[in-house]
Amino acid sequence: MLEHFSDINKLNHAYYVIGNPRVNAQIFSEHFKSICDDTYIVETHIFNRLKLEDAHVVRARAHEHGKSIVIIATSFAQHEAQNSLLKAIEEPTSGVHYIFCVPTRDTFFQTIQSRCVIILQNDSDKNISSEGKINLGDFLSLSYQERLDLIKKESKDKDEDGWTHEDILTLIHQLEEYFHKTHSVGSMQDTFRVLETMRGYLVSPSASIGMIMDMIALSVPQNIMFTPKV
Repeated sequence: MLEHFSDINKLNHAYYVIGNPRVNAQIFSEHFKSICDDTYIVETHIFNRLKLEDAHVVRARAHEHGKSIVIIATSFAQHEAQNSLLKAIEEPTSGVHYIFCVPTRDTFFQTIQSRCVIILQNDSDKNISSEGKINLGDFLSLSYQERLDLIKKESKDKDEDGWTHEDILTLIHQLEEYFHKTHSVGSMQDTFRVLETMRGYLVSPSASIGMIMDMIALSVPQNIMFTPKV
């Protein structure tokens, strides 16, 4: 992956790297700090949920240094934050390079992706149930009522171990990936439609995780015998 970033003088103004956001951000941070001279500043920003105020801070810090490598890792970004970052890369500033580290292709707008060099981390050997706080295999194997009971329990959990918007987004991606590999698109059309709608609802900061998960639980066929490698 780092072969795309070996020459600091030949960098594109923006990259969109799909993989593990936090891990990739750390890799890029160490890499650029090792190859950049004193004229460059390497800024690494890691967010669970990128908000508008976060985007404003990132942009301000990027441009106050003159030459910057700006690494942004997030699994979820509000629409307003994305619009702010879109403005930053629509008219790129010489010497300022953005690297977006995201878990899925659709984490950011297509308009942002179209202005970036897209790099897909090789995950052909990855077990698609291995990431995320909600275990995909366990979730699929439950009945509708068992899923609803689990969601009700988790929705009451207000401590740091409770489900987050990031966890739900990861589950949606895993479900889509799994069903694309195991079912025909036509047979799962209604499920895919609900998953896409729920992804849209997650953009709202006031979105109820419990209600979104209820919709997902009831749209996905119950009692599925999960196969980790497909």
